[in-house]
Amino acid sequence: MIIWGLILEFPIRYFVSPDPWIHSSSNWYFDQPSRVLLEMGFVLLALIPFFLIKELKNLLTINWSKSNRIFLFFGIVGSVLLFGFQQLEEFKVIQQANLTQYIPLWLITGIAVGFGQELTFRGLIYTGFLKKYGVKWAVIISTLCFVLGSIHSVRLYTYLMNDYILETMLLTGIFTLAGLFFVWIRIQTNNIIIPSIIHGIGNAITWSTFVVVKAYG
Repeated sequence: MIIWGLILEFPIRYFVSPDPWIHSSSNWYFDQPSRVLLEMGFVLLALIPFFLIKELKNLLTINWSKSNRIFLFFGIVGSVLLFGFQQLEEFKVIQQANLTQYIPLWLITGIAVGFGQELTFRGLIYTGFLKKYGVKWAVIISTLCFVLGSIHSVRLYTYLMNDYILETMLLTGIFTLAGLFFVWIRIQTNNIIIPSIIHGIGNAITWSTFVVVKAYG
């Protein structure tokens, strides 16, 4: 399961998901509906081991305990407030430029990206290392993989090579904290769907605002 997660997040995602933050709107990343179909296909590929390996299959079933409902509720509210606040300017641009017709596909795209990352990093990679080396190393390695995964590392490298040192350090810190937060949710809930929903909603807000403005604004 570790190998499959690493293959998906490094060579495969590297080639099928160019970073929208560093590419111009003419890049093929912004072509719809091919983008949403690629991201949904990635999720389906990541799901394959979850139907074949018992310990992964169990992670797909949510235990609707009080604590899990609390984690889900506050995680969703936190994502909406945090990412919504970050994208206030983009919301205004979308309204002024009448770009709302592009939101649905990019909303689904963002959800798919979040689900895909959780299935690989906190699902396949974390669970695989947990089984072999215990919680401590599973947390460290899965978080490092998340920070250095192709969806983040290309942007970090580009910023660093262009002497954006402060931005590189800030982003590295943000990605690290996000990775630790999601793996904490994964541990506390013993579930992969709850962190996927929280991550997916955060990404959905970003992709349906920032990416929409960049692609069509």
